[in-house]
Amino acid sequence: MCPCGSGKKYKKCCLNRGSASEIDALLRAAGHLALEDAPQERAKARVSLKDLIRRADLNQHQRAEALMTLAQTSQSSGMHKEALSILADIPDDRPGAVSPADIWRDLLRAISRSALGDPSAAEALGKLANDMEVVQPNPMFKGAILLEAGKASEVVGDTGAARRYWERAAAIFKGLDAEHHARTMSNLASLRLQSADAKERERGVSELQEATDIKARIGDWHGMSTNCSILGLHYWRYRKFDSALGYLRRDLALTRRIGHQRELGTTLGNLGALYADLKQFTLSRRMLREAGQIADALHDGQLGANVAAVLERTEGMARAAGEACENVGATAQCACGSGARYDVCCGRADHEPVDLPWTITGPSEDVVELARSIEAEGRRMERLDVVLRHSEKVRERMAWNQILPHGGWFEMRELPDVANLHLRTARLIADLPEHALAEVGGPLASAVMAVSATEAFINQVAYFVGEHNRLSSEKIEGLAALDTDIGEFERKTELTEKWRMLGSALSGGEWPDPALWQEFRQLVRIRNELVHFKTVDYEQVVPPPKSPHEMLRGLPSAVELRDTPHSWPYRLLTPSLARWSVSVSERMIQSLRLAYGARQPSRKS
Repeated sequence: MCPCGSGKKYKKCCLNRGSASEIDALLRAAGHLALEDAPQERAKARVSLKDLIRRADLNQHQRAEALMTLAQTSQSSGMHKEALSILADIPDDRPGAVSPADIWRDLLRAISRSALGDPSAAEALGKLANDMEVVQPNPMFKGAILLEAGKASEVVGDTGAARRYWERAAAIFKGLDAEHHARTMSNLASLRLQSADAKERERGVSELQEATDIKARIGDWHGMSTNCSILGLHYWRYRKFDSALGYLRRDLALTRRIGHQRELGTTLGNLGALYADLKQFTLSRRMLREAGQIADALHDGQLGANVAAVLERTEGMARAAGEACENVGATAQCACGSGARYDVCCGRADHEPVDLPWTITGPSEDVVELARSIEAEGRRMERLDVVLRHSEKVRERMAWNQILPHGGWFEMRELPDVANLHLRTARLIADLPEHALAEVGGPLASAVMAVSATEAFINQVAYFVGEHNRLSSEKIEGLAALDTDIGEFERKTELTEKWRMLGSALSGGEWPDPALWQEFRQLVRIRNELVHFKTVDYEQVVPPPKSPHEMLRGLPSAVELRDTPHSWPYRLLTPSLARWSVSVSERMIQSLRLAYGARQPSRKS
């Protein structure tokens, strides 16, 4: 909150006010950097602020502002003792009424004292809320103080007071500030996790996950890491170790990104203790040693003592496991009680979190429309319907993905749409200007890739048909064999035969158009001859043979030959062949999609 008492965020209020003063401009610039999540930006702010504080031309207000902003950068990095030392340099004299700047300074002090375990911080924050009523009944500023008062109360174990503070803060923030409201609701949800009622705990988990999604959308990394920590500890308490690992590993990754050293030490300590429970003693020691180094660097005795106690417990557990000749590490029996090894059970969640390079927003509009039309026919939409749908969007697809959420972590499997990759590449080549395709390499690549696209496509169709036959009681007529060994079918069945079998079964009628089928067979033959070229003899080129080579007979009018004294491949590999090859491939794929969509399929095996 801005110390002027406006109730707005500092970066949207005084930080942006224009001023002719060079010092005020430097303070604003440093203030912007100090509010960044990236630690390197905060480091720049610290250098700038320390330079400003050393200047003799600062007035008292500017000096106090610089010191408080510097203290905030220390807090954001988890250096609370340093923050308190900085705040101690601000005069504590109040000759008149309490000002917003006084409350800002006292709020920062209370936040650091609470982080260091000072039980009086909660009372101090409660007093600040009352002082705010006297200074100016500003709802946003008061809400921020109530939020911190709740955190301090929870630290000392007074969850009743924490709940009351947070409920008051939530009522203030609702409809006014999404970020602070999400944080407050997360804190209230964390209290539900302590309930003896399982449904209440489930509600708490759901609310925390919802709040985490909101924080992700607005870029609140710190809030996300806090929620992941809460959820990780909750699942650990109830022995859902895979979810505990997933959330605590996400907490660790986010906290490293933020650079909050004290919270990083705490997270490492939590993971170290969890790894000990899972008999992953090498990992436990690694986490705890790093946490101990952070505690030493911060001169944080409380954190250091906590880490030392966990490390001592870990060494005792490791000795006991050795004396009992128990397996430890990856081959340890998983602590969840499944009877499986750690590395194939809960240990699957033990990996560096992966940020997906896209946002999952739900089904596309054409899939929704397809589902409606299929439901109107009285049947349920299946994956094969989506795969073979007629839509321009399918040309953009790069892969099919299966995402399996497990609570705190997920598995993702990918099936690349190689047919689209081949066809897109063939199309890019065929669309080049004529002069760029003057050499034979471009047309050769385009023809080979176009046929490769048809093979990849029909193999994909075979896979999804086999999946349908395995999962559905209504098998597609004539293709029941595909529910056993798809790989055998894909490897050993000739390409045009695959198309004939699958096309006939899926179209439910006459398929394909005879003229198109002839072109396709001819294209496949050309590709096969070019790829598996048989060297049997020289080909006469001068004088020109009276009859064309057999590979040049019966070509469609769209394919033009080179008028050159060369063998048949050089005469055939022209820009027109490239365009024709892509056209045939696209028309074959499109014809099957349209035939499938228009069919009245029999579901009898």
